[in-house]
Amino acid sequence: MVEVEQPMENHAASISRITSDVLHEILLRLPISSLLRFLRTCHQWRDVILDPCFVMGHASRAPEHLILFLPRVDASASHKTLTPGRVKLFNEKWSVSTWAASSMEHDDHLFASCNGLLCFYRKYTLKIVNPTTGQTLHLSKPDGKLFRDLYYLYSFGFHPATGEYKLIYFHHEPRQGRSSGQPFCFDSIQVYTLGEDRWREIRAPKESCLVNLGVVNVDGAMYWITEEEGTCCGVAVMRFDLKDETFMTLRPPPLKACEATDGPCEVPDRSYYVTEVDKKVCLVTVPFNCSAPRWRRYNAEVSGMMDVWMLESPTEDRWFLKYNIDLPSSAPRFVPQPCFIREEKILLHDLEGDAFCRDLQGDGMQIEECSEVKLLNFSPHRYYETQSYLYKETLVPLDLYAGAAIKDLEARLPRHCALTMVTGETNAKRQINKECIINSLPGDLIERIFLRLPVSTLLRCIGVCKHWHDFIRDPQFVTSHLQRAHHYALLFFPQGLVSGQLYPSDAILIDKTWSLSTYAVPVIGPDDFLFGSCNGLLGLYTKTSTIKIANFTTGECMHLEKPAKNMRGDHFSLYSFGFHPVTKEYKITHFLGDCVEGRPRNKDQFCVIQVYTFGDEKWKDVPTPEALSLNSVRNSGIVNVDGTMYWLNEDKIASWQHTLMSFDLRVESFATIQLPVEREDHDYFGPRKFWMRDIDGKLCIVTAQTARHDASILLGELQIWTLDNLVEQRWSQKYNIKNPPNYIPGPQFVHRDRVLAQSFSSVGSYELIGENTEISFSKMAELFDFRPHKLYSMQSYICVKSLVCLDVYKKAGIVRRPKQQVGWQLKKWRAWKKVLDEIEKMRSKIHKHEHTFLEVADQMVEMYQFLEDKHHEIAERVRMELNQVLQDKPENTNQPRFLRRLNWVEQTRDMEELLSRSKKMTARFEAIKQAHLNICSILRSHLLDQDISIPDVSSTDDKN
Repeated sequence: MVEVEQPMENHAASISRITSDVLHEILLRLPISSLLRFLRTCHQWRDVILDPCFVMGHASRAPEHLILFLPRVDASASHKTLTPGRVKLFNEKWSVSTWAASSMEHDDHLFASCNGLLCFYRKYTLKIVNPTTGQTLHLSKPDGKLFRDLYYLYSFGFHPATGEYKLIYFHHEPRQGRSSGQPFCFDSIQVYTLGEDRWREIRAPKESCLVNLGVVNVDGAMYWITEEEGTCCGVAVMRFDLKDETFMTLRPPPLKACEATDGPCEVPDRSYYVTEVDKKVCLVTVPFNCSAPRWRRYNAEVSGMMDVWMLESPTEDRWFLKYNIDLPSSAPRFVPQPCFIREEKILLHDLEGDAFCRDLQGDGMQIEECSEVKLLNFSPHRYYETQSYLYKETLVPLDLYAGAAIKDLEARLPRHCALTMVTGETNAKRQINKECIINSLPGDLIERIFLRLPVSTLLRCIGVCKHWHDFIRDPQFVTSHLQRAHHYALLFFPQGLVSGQLYPSDAILIDKTWSLSTYAVPVIGPDDFLFGSCNGLLGLYTKTSTIKIANFTTGECMHLEKPAKNMRGDHFSLYSFGFHPVTKEYKITHFLGDCVEGRPRNKDQFCVIQVYTFGDEKWKDVPTPEALSLNSVRNSGIVNVDGTMYWLNEDKIASWQHTLMSFDLRVESFATIQLPVEREDHDYFGPRKFWMRDIDGKLCIVTAQTARHDASILLGELQIWTLDNLVEQRWSQKYNIKNPPNYIPGPQFVHRDRVLAQSFSSVGSYELIGENTEISFSKMAELFDFRPHKLYSMQSYICVKSLVCLDVYKKAGIVRRPKQQVGWQLKKWRAWKKVLDEIEKMRSKIHKHEHTFLEVADQMVEMYQFLEDKHHEIAERVRMELNQVLQDKPENTNQPRFLRRLNWVEQTRDMEELLSRSKKMTARFEAIKQAHLNICSILRSHLLDQDISIPDVSSTDDKN
């Protein structure tokens, strides 16, 4: 036994005597598979292998592979079954293997590869994976709710000088209807550095961007193509430095422009793509193929001459022609993006799904079809969706970036990132463990937990697992959660022209504590008018576009064709939006005025109501029993209560000369309801006004007399009647309010037992004080200043945040794509967006000045540090001067920029705060200058008293 153990002890002793430098050089030459086993050998080896310098050194020596990502193919008429996404790996010898990441799921979409880390886009989250070590980092998207973004709007890079990994997101306001062949416009770039706890926003110098043509990360900088006037081809290359986070525009090489014609060049002659070759950024030009769909992300067809220009010097805009590849037009080939050239070989594929490679031995060579080597056939995956990336196996750790994130999770719920360590256990074993953890909770317990969570949290939980996704998306759960949802008051202000300035539509949300929302409601466009709210869905109308139904919480939208095109006199107040609790159907109604060929015949009456049920193929006309007053609809408003729509109709012989009309959304039938018994009006008041309103889910009629000289002024008492019994048509007076406000917003103006109202320039709430029905208003509690919006324009709705999904209705033939130029893309809103850009520039300038002030203050403290421990009078006077400067130091200088658009109330407050900060900074710099002069004067007097000759410091400073 001793003879066996002795050699083992000697062997261990000989290994331990190897120095760290020698061990470092030995391990650098070992493959990654061996290093993973050596991690468990001893602490010394583990420390060497996991050292950051060793990790990067080994990565630089690792062989580089090319991976071909094949996105999943959904089931369709031509393809009966779903094909999950796959990855094919081509090693240094171009041998093909099916490579499967242990953390890759069937719906993951690859969007970047860097130093052995793969970045996957998911519907609700982002995922970074090191397939070699099995570590996975899950990150939330910039605001956690970007359901309609695209995978190619994200990129991932590494800067070798700082050692930082950064995620980039091209942030933009929704520009629906814009084809991806057109320039993609973005407002800012959002940056997330691994290890930090939030995304940061960086304003972009220009909006035009063609990120759908590729984004590459080379030597610590991101590159993409952008439109640029004045260049030979109309494009340029944008560079974003990951270290300094600054932008630079690079002029392209001398590319061929559009062919000369008598008129303007409308059809491009070449297409452009950005790629990476030999760790250099390259600009690829190929002949433009007008038959290729411009919405394709990767459609670089090589049919003819393809030029590959390599950037030799970013600072000097110096390019040179690396390859001039000529392919016969008889056999068109396609190249995946963004990386398709490795070690003098190019990766190609054809329409049939065959992938080829071919040597590139020199410039200007002819690549013939017969010289290609077939690698594989990847059908049924689509040839125009393939992506290819350079990849190498590394030991780059992800657990280094999880500590701060996990702490953040424990403190503030999971928002930014969470770490999952994947060990060497098999996929089947890990899947069993996951299922056991989830299934160990009873279904009713999961439901009770989820029912108490807000929608924002549930939207993040959807991406946890399929079980939670199906549970939360279940219609029964959506309905149950809707019934428990908190109510918000949504105050909508339509767009308007005030003093020559056009202001966009906007909305404010007020929660149960009467706190105002900060951000604008993203689904509301600048030209939208609100005509209904139901179960968290908003009905929005624009004069020139479609009808939009939007879930303002999830951001999901559906655009519907209007019932009649180019209808004169059409108005948002003639539309209504409701839901029937029995049939579970959503319906939009439109009051169609009498017209002939689109022209109004009698604008004061209507004989048809047009109805659209979600999921149907078209609108249908429902005739009214008689001609009804359209003026009453406009003046009194429309209310939807418990599956029935109500409005007033003129009737000279009825009480108050009006009757109540109802339209049952279930059977689509009309009925007439008599109003309560008329009360005698005062002779010295003017005519009476009527409004239909909804208070706490009950139908109410609100009425008051107006002034003789001004119908907008309410006088006397405001009577509110509630319909207690629909069958018996029994009414009761709910309130009789003295001294009411002049404007009663609708259709719902009571929130948590307080009345919402506009008064002069403010929006406020009144508490109802009194006994029985005799009520008077308390002093108004001001909520906000609604200027510059107009008086008497506010609409108020009581709404909820819900999970109601619109996908099930989008297959109907009436559903349309919005116009290309809509909302913020219109020219009339450029001035408004320019103002927002100026505000952001001002914020950045103030931010820099505040940091400069802190640096100057610190320099002053260091300059006079030698007096800190002195106890004589001179030192005390200097300390007093310094304290006066330091006690007014700016706070929170690292406040993050707003990643979403503010509503106009918060934007006004933010602008006032910026102006205040600017004034304070001016005063601070004056104070610090004066303090410096005072300290110099104190020291000069002291030194002169000591008969010490000194230079004139203050005069020198003044000159500087």
